[in-house]
Amino acid sequence: MTQMFPITQQSTGRPDEAPAVRSSHGSQRSLGPGWIVALSLVLGLVAAVLLAALPFVLVTESAITGAVLCGFGLGWAALSLLSRRFTDHPQRWAVVPALLMAASGLLLVAFGSPIREVLSWVWPPTLFVW
Repeated sequence: MTQMFPITQQSTGRPDEAPAVRSSHGSQRSLGPGWIVALSLVLGLVAAVLLAALPFVLVTESAITGAVLCGFGLGWAALSLLSRRFTDHPQRWAVVPALLMAASGLLLVAFGSPIREVLSWVWPPTLFVW
């Protein structure tokens, strides 16, 4: 009669007989979360400064604020994406501030001062709920 289940070797419980467990992700997850956070902070800051200095961004308070928010949103998005790709501790929650900052920044750059009044009423409840 054929056997339905394969026979596996049972361990006696000694530590030297424990099978080697390899991560399914291999060696691609070598960076720690601290490096990813630091890299994302630097990327967000550099992006904020560069976006605010672009020649097509108007020299108004709301446009520059919007460009800076877009840069910081890019930094939050980088935190989410890089932590998923290179660590075992994905920071999925970072998508929320990335989307909120990027959307607010784009609205400020596109519509200027009138949208700032709307955002001043939208941001506090959004941060309270989140």
